[in-house]
Amino acid sequence: MRKMMTVIVSAVLAVLLCGSAFAVETCESKGSAIVPHIQYRNQGAANNRFWDTINLSNISGSDVIVTVKLYDHAGGRVAGRFGVYKGSTTDTSINTVATGVETFALPAGETRMLTVFKDGEYFMGYGIIEWCSADEKLGKALTGTVRHYGLNGAAGTYSGEYVLNGGQPF
Repeated sequence: MRKMMTVIVSAVLAVLLCGSAFAVETCESKGSAIVPHIQYRNQGAANNRFWDTINLSNISGSDVIVTVKLYDHAGGRVAGRFGVYKGSTTDTSINTVATGVETFALPAGETRMLTVFKDGEYFMGYGIIEWCSADEKLGKALTGTVRHYGLNGAAGTYSGEYVLNGGQPF
């Protein structure tokens, strides 16, 4: 019986070790950029809120997987706060790709807009955008901007925008 257990354990270990030796890495190329400031506030009134959008374009010929890590004012990691959207060629609305995510696929040549959401909270912090591709020759894949919108009662609306990574692809 003891000999049989030794053979079984040895076989299991051999399979596990060989499996890890032949594991295929799917992330051959990668890059990242910092989003220095993100904020969001919705006090319930439609005319008293502000929010940021992150606009990312995949300027490469390869699909990439994008992860946006969000950190709050105290440096704590915050997950599941993004809505991901794309444009429409058939009407004037945006189309929801996903909500409550931080990782999503961005096909070659396409653009996505991310919004931070959490009602009843004043959020401020920063983000780190990371991308990964199976294309080992890919050097830079993304370019992007952050746009800040606000509605402030009788004062009206305002907005501003800045480029990520100094306007350079990353």
